[in-house]
Amino acid sequence: MEMAAGSLLEVAERRRRTTVGKLDRKQQAEMGQFFTPSSVAALMADMFGRSSKNVRLLDPGAGIGSLTAAMLQRLLNEKRTPELVEATAIEAEPSLLPLLSQVHADCAEAAKRQQTRFVGDARRADFITTAVNWIQGAEWGGAPAERFNRIILNPPYRKIRSDSDERRQLRSVGIETSNLYSAFVALCVKLLEPAGEMVAITPRSFCNGPYFKSFRRMLMNDCALMHVHLFEARNEAFKDDSVLQENVVYHVKKRKQPYKTVKVSVSQSGNGPTISTHSVSSASVVNPVDSDKIIHLVTSAKEAATAETIGALPCSLATLGVEVSTGRVVDFRAKTSLRADPGKDTVPLIYPMHVNTGRLIWPQPGGRKANAIVERPETSDLLVPSGNYVLVRRFSSKEERRRIYASLVEVGELPADKVGIENHLNYFHAGGRGLEPALARGLAVFLNTTVIDSFFRQFSGHTQVNATDLRILRFPAAEQLEKLGRAVGGSIADQRAVDEAANDLIFHSSSIGKASA
Repeated sequence: MEMAAGSLLEVAERRRRTTVGKLDRKQQAEMGQFFTPSSVAALMADMFGRSSKNVRLLDPGAGIGSLTAAMLQRLLNEKRTPELVEATAIEAEPSLLPLLSQVHADCAEAAKRQQTRFVGDARRADFITTAVNWIQGAEWGGAPAERFNRIILNPPYRKIRSDSDERRQLRSVGIETSNLYSAFVALCVKLLEPAGEMVAITPRSFCNGPYFKSFRRMLMNDCALMHVHLFEARNEAFKDDSVLQENVVYHVKKRKQPYKTVKVSVSQSGNGPTISTHSVSSASVVNPVDSDKIIHLVTSAKEAATAETIGALPCSLATLGVEVSTGRVVDFRAKTSLRADPGKDTVPLIYPMHVNTGRLIWPQPGGRKANAIVERPETSDLLVPSGNYVLVRRFSSKEERRRIYASLVEVGELPADKVGIENHLNYFHAGGRGLEPALARGLAVFLNTTVIDSFFRQFSGHTQVNATDLRILRFPAAEQLEKLGRAVGGSIADQRAVDEAANDLIFHSSSIGKASA
């Protein structure tokens, strides 16, 4: 029986569900590959612009071919369908090749009925090796590299060891990255012809942080960002595979010059309706003067204004003479030195539980965590001098009310000349010692503003707040911070007081003020 073009995705989806049910979940996790639901595949395919007469499509890490099916269905729905669609699908898992080949056969049948020729090439191969060979022209003895004008991908998610063969191959073509998903995307950028388009769904983690800096620079320097789609619920896009990564879909074109605006859309899940769609300036997504190419995923004009306001603040931490580090005490490594209660030979040990209210509450007897650490030669490197510190919890989640929780620890609050800070906290300091009191208070207030919390969420998809993430923030001048601290006084945990003072003294913007109300 012939298959109607409109049922391509339905058939692929039935095969996907059957395949997922038979998979060894442990092996699947080790491979880092998760199959694309038809709703997400359709969303991705719909992002592409109008096609040319001849489409050369690449689907790396193709699985059973859901993305290829979605892309062909999208092409066949156009007023002017392409004359030829050449689809190359790369898949390393041999058990998936028969299903992938069948999807290609379905695609050929559907295309034929609309006078389009579909040529499918389903290859069992390692994509990194294949792509590197294409880029180097090795397969044809120096022939030009393979190129595609459309690439659609849901790459595997897995870390790459620095001494692995995969890392060596990537370096041979100028790619330095630590995860398979960013490696796949980087290779695809190199395989994309000028003005070609790519749509990918990956974890959001590449948007910031040092591990993906080289990848971001390559992606943003070689491609123009056109459309970004976010999911409000981070466990919905691949719920059949129990994936809890916060994912993002992005559409880019191979060109050096960025567009003036970027489209940003949001849905609750992969199969839910779009909640909002906005166009924001490219400069508010990636600051043109930011060498790290941090990507701010702004979903409204208000968020764009927030990004521009924070980006215009005059100081970095270095300018202020401030540093931020991760707490030195890793409790399981210092287990023999930890004490439930303070004693004569101990100094205070601060955990996140001690600083959840914006102020220090120490000790907390009867809890699961220690309140003290023994001061002796083997713990001396784990301690810092008692002083004025601003502490920020490292771990939070998208679902929590806030992402950044800043608390103040002041001189005299602790009965010792040294203190231990546990590894689940970041601490702001001046060369390893405490900050000036007025600066510490102002810094804590500033970090607790709703504006900063909202801004941080724009570029951080992590479930933790790393010291590196805090280092890239811009800050007011020291005198402004000190004035802010004086204005709030002891009301550091009062969100309304914090936001009102910051809006009056720092942000000076009605749109920002409304954002933080």
